[in-house]
Amino acid sequence: MHIPGVPPEAVKRLRDVMKRPEGTLSFIYSFDGLFDPALGYGILFELATGAIIFRLERDPKLNLHFFHSSPGTGTRVASVDIKPLAGSTKVQIFLVWSPDEIRLHVGDLREGSGLLLKGVGEPSPRQFHVGANGAVYQVGDKGVKVMGTRIFEGGRPILQPTAIEAWDSTVEAVKILLTGVSPEGVIFEAVSTNMTIVMLVTGFEAYCKRRFLELEEEGISIDFNSLAKKFLSRRERQQGEIEAITQEALAEGVSPTRKIVDQGRINFQNYERCRWAFNKGYGIEFEKDIGVSDMLLKEIQRLIGFRHKIVHVSPLLGWLNQEQVPPQEPIVPNRQYAEEAKSTFDTFVKGLHNATLGLRPRK
Repeated sequence: MHIPGVPPEAVKRLRDVMKRPEGTLSFIYSFDGLFDPALGYGILFELATGAIIFRLERDPKLNLHFFHSSPGTGTRVASVDIKPLAGSTKVQIFLVWSPDEIRLHVGDLREGSGLLLKGVGEPSPRQFHVGANGAVYQVGDKGVKVMGTRIFEGGRPILQPTAIEAWDSTVEAVKILLTGVSPEGVIFEAVSTNMTIVMLVTGFEAYCKRRFLELEEEGISIDFNSLAKKFLSRRERQQGEIEAITQEALAEGVSPTRKIVDQGRINFQNYERCRWAFNKGYGIEFEKDIGVSDMLLKEIQRLIGFRHKIVHVSPLLGWLNQEQVPPQEPIVPNRQYAEEAKSTFDTFVKGLHNATLGLRPRK
């Protein structure tokens, strides 16, 4: 693939390093119209691999914008006003990225200049995503907030929210639910709190499942053998089921990890199985790596248990721990408890998400 003005070797180097969580790439860019505002808006290059997107564009005001997008970090943009470099026939461009920040540096190559411009990244109002068909999609723009975008093609999902976007949508939905009022008073408060718990546990499951799969798309290798040994029975392993799953995945063009998840072998709504999945697959330990207390982890497990009771017994439960009263004090589903549950799950998800951003490819 040749991109005008960008040396082919730079494109190749970029493709080789795009899936690294952090890196630096520099190249010399030359284009006669780089400083001509009459040419308007233009994309210097756009590359995607897996779920990672790199994009460099110029606007009519002579700003260069470097976009870096991944499911974990979202889309960030670093911008540089290149007007001070006007007259240069060539510029040196440096792209720098990590989970913590991205930067764009543009240098003047004219002899004796030494001018180097710098732009530091910030969250972009335009989010870019790679669809299941390999196409790049833009979601939202400045002044346009979009949530929960989904695209289907022939009944097959092509684009879905990332794990963290889906979780943020869950939190937003809970906030909206908790603004409700009703003449039913206490009963309404109990029902809305119970439904809040159901939504939060569902959001927890959706986040954990999606994030578990996203990590491979971000270039983080998984210990599939360790994962398979935990979630396949001894008989299945002895009968060659691990190899069979690997071969089926290869034939379907998906990873063995996605195959095992799609088979429903990992129930991410089950706290223990979810914990083991992240531990065996990616080496993340909930107790040590996500920065939350043991008390919070126990509360997550208790809320998951309450969810099952609400769904399978009654959404009208007035005491969530009725069978333990006494000696326990009653846990009443009210607005305060709903807010605490939202905060508990949000703290856990944000902690787990940060832990995943700290993962690095195995050497």
